[in-house]
Amino acid sequence: ADDGAIRLRDVELEFDLRELVFDRRARAVKIGDGEAIAALGADRAVSVQGFAFTPSGETGAAPPINAVTLDAFRLRVETPKGPLAATLNGDFDLAHGGAVKAAFSADAAGFDAAFAERVNGDIALAFNDDGSFTAAGDVVADLATPVGAVHGAAMDFNGVLRDWRAAPFSGVIDIALRSSSIDAGDDAALVSGLSGLIDEDGAPSLGVSGDFSVAFSPDGVDLRLDGAPARITGLRGGGDLLVSPRDAPLASWRDGAMAIAAQAELAGGAYRGAAVIDAASGGDGAWSYALTGNLSEPSVSGFSFGEVTAASEGEYRDGRIDGVADVSALVRQADVGRLRVKNLPVSGRVALGVDVAAREMAISAVDEKCLAAPSADLSLTGQDLEARLSGASLCAAGAPFAVISWAGEVVADVVGALSAQDGRLRIGKTTMAGAPPNVRFAATHEHETHSTVVTGRFDGGAILLNNALNLSRSDGAFRGGLVGEALTFDAQIERMRVAQAREVEFVAPVAVNGAARLENDVVNFDFDVRTPSGAALGHGVGAHDVKSGKGEAVFSSEDVVFARGGLQPQTLMPVLLGVIFDASGVGVGEARLSWAPGVVNSAADIEVAELSFGGPTVAVTRTEGVSGRVDFTNLSPVKTDGPQNITISKVDLDALKLEDGRMQFELPGDETLHVIVAEFPWFGGAIGAYDAVAPLSGGAAELKLQISDVSLDDLLSYFKIEGLSGEGRVEGLLPLSVDNGKARINEGVLSANGPGVIRYQGKMTDQAAGANPQAQLAFEVLRELRFTSLVATIDGALDGELSFKIFIEGSGNIPIVTGGKTQRVDSPVRYRISIDAPLMRLIDQAITSTNVRLQIKKAQDQAAAGRTNEETGTNEETGPN
Repeated sequence: ADDGAIRLRDVELEFDLRELVFDRRARAVKIGDGEAIAALGADRAVSVQGFAFTPSGETGAAPPINAVTLDAFRLRVETPKGPLAATLNGDFDLAHGGAVKAAFSADAAGFDAAFAERVNGDIALAFNDDGSFTAAGDVVADLATPVGAVHGAAMDFNGVLRDWRAAPFSGVIDIALRSSSIDAGDDAALVSGLSGLIDEDGAPSLGVSGDFSVAFSPDGVDLRLDGAPARITGLRGGGDLLVSPRDAPLASWRDGAMAIAAQAELAGGAYRGAAVIDAASGGDGAWSYALTGNLSEPSVSGFSFGEVTAASEGEYRDGRIDGVADVSALVRQADVGRLRVKNLPVSGRVALGVDVAAREMAISAVDEKCLAAPSADLSLTGQDLEARLSGASLCAAGAPFAVISWAGEVVADVVGALSAQDGRLRIGKTTMAGAPPNVRFAATHEHETHSTVVTGRFDGGAILLNNALNLSRSDGAFRGGLVGEALTFDAQIERMRVAQAREVEFVAPVAVNGAARLENDVVNFDFDVRTPSGAALGHGVGAHDVKSGKGEAVFSSEDVVFARGGLQPQTLMPVLLGVIFDASGVGVGEARLSWAPGVVNSAADIEVAELSFGGPTVAVTRTEGVSGRVDFTNLSPVKTDGPQNITISKVDLDALKLEDGRMQFELPGDETLHVIVAEFPWFGGAIGAYDAVAPLSGGAAELKLQISDVSLDDLLSYFKIEGLSGEGRVEGLLPLSVDNGKARINEGVLSANGPGVIRYQGKMTDQAAGANPQAQLAFEVLRELRFTSLVATIDGALDGELSFKIFIEGSGNIPIVTGGKTQRVDSPVRYRISIDAPLMRLIDQAITSTNVRLQIKKAQDQAAAGRTNEETGTNEETGPN
């Protein structure tokens, strides 16, 4: 025969010549030295060069033989992975059967998808006259499949089948798998690649044992377990995986189709779990599957879980797995570098796509549904930091949630949109609470180098900072990296609204933008602050050490210019709305913050130059020329660096003008303002408040207005009443209460400091001459009343009706008519006068009526105030609308 055909060198042929010639049949052949080469193709078909045989006796290229005796006959079977060599001994008769023994071995044999290495085995076949035959033997080999490698598989098999004269066979072969180990070797593409992702030490080596039976029938082949479940040992966490069939064979083959129905349970060890799998193939290489399972308390590569449940269904076709899975898991703890995540439940429905050949898996959203994470606790090693998220969800962002590749190094790309209903963050004494911003991100994780890079954008959110500031309407971008223990992070805040967390805001909301960078455990940041309308307020810089928890920041304001029709104080401080208006002047300041775990320190200095404004409140027409510097040693609560000094050019009360005043005050840090002295020169003396305390909350305040050494003549001249003058000095104490911007004098007292004179000779004196004698006498005395005591009590609202009770005791010249002649006699005098009138308004009207310039200016001020009220939403009568 040609090369590759059967080679026979020591052959004895027994024949009948007639049968040989006419029937082309030999009775027996004995082969003492020979070999044959068979081929097992990728289609599982067997062919032997130079020979063809069918059980029915039809002949092909070689004549049929009734009986064969083999003595050390060598058979080599060529497979896609290599040859299998066997040595055969025995006698076989086509009519009566016989017995054949074979010893076989191979370095590698099988197919690309599944093959064996280091194969050694023996088999004994006994063919009986009734058509039955037995097969018994043992084999040791290493097996490789796409899902795992079996090393050192040692199997004994024994079975009875029929009919050896016809195909297909039927019967049962029992297989005892004595020992073996399952590894994810280089040829186990799926498991070997995922092993690095699952565990840094790779997939474990598993031992497998069990008693199987293979049942052959005309309908097909069934693989069953005999008795106890198959046992897989060597699992991490200890314990065994017990595999058993369900209400069907473990595996079955019918007309080229295959079905698997198995269940598995973890017994003993640290983990508990169970799984059920159904899989079927129609013979075209495609598989459908349905899998449900649960696992309790597993730990994988830095992740420890509570209960994990999953249900998945899909198909495997042309090297791809495509399906959907419903997953629910509790992540008890996950350590990624210095970041620790605890108590994170995750659930949702995802689509799975696995390209086995390319070693890539994609996890995507199903019907745009999101993954839910009701809560999560986060912390950072070496940092006094705690965080908690509630009501979080991860949604698709135009791409799969995750793409994991294990063709080389294991790489995971994660893309999504993360949002949460509520969050809590504490860094030392710094706290944040509220709804975090929405985050769209893309992250890449390289498992072998333990590196993660993330980029994205954030927007929205409503966060309360230290129960003092509301941070909202954010918009910006970020980039971060975690390589081993090294964490870097860059953030660009394009916009953020910052407002006080008060029912009535003391400081108006501002817009903030800036940048932050985390590198070498230090966050460096800078920011700009503007009004919502875009006016620049200042710039800040700072740094924070995430390991020590220490940091500092400095904010320096621009020259804040107030002008009519432009920036106004109430724009920055809403509490001033209706209190002051029409401001002009310049202010500048600097604020400094420093912090450490459990400690926050703050300081600032503010300087104003020639600040003027209408008010404060309707009680004051205008305040002008406020200048000075105020140094704060703490901002929360507000505390100054001891007493502070400012100067005030003018306070215009319409009826009362105070000029060239000074104020010394202190904020002691107890939410109060301590006025040490607020004093103005007044009619040759002084008027002021001393040692007064007022709450910063804007509530009711009380102070005592003290008048010292005032010239009575200057005071009376101020009223511009024709013919009214005086001599002497006046002092007094006016207790004031201020509530909602309105001032009231409570039983104030003014008195003369020694004797003096009051003179009045005007129109009312002449008018009194024609009145009753008593009135005439009273005004006659006032021509020159020399008093030894002058006391006035005052009570009432400054912007309303005041009650005056005046007592004057002294002497004056009284005209006496005797004998038809009038002479003046010096006589003791006592005056008691009661007046109830809106005196401040009357005085203002009296002064204005005699001064045309004041009339014009007042008209201008009222018009300007009206425009300002329209711009700021203030009503003169009712205050803020």
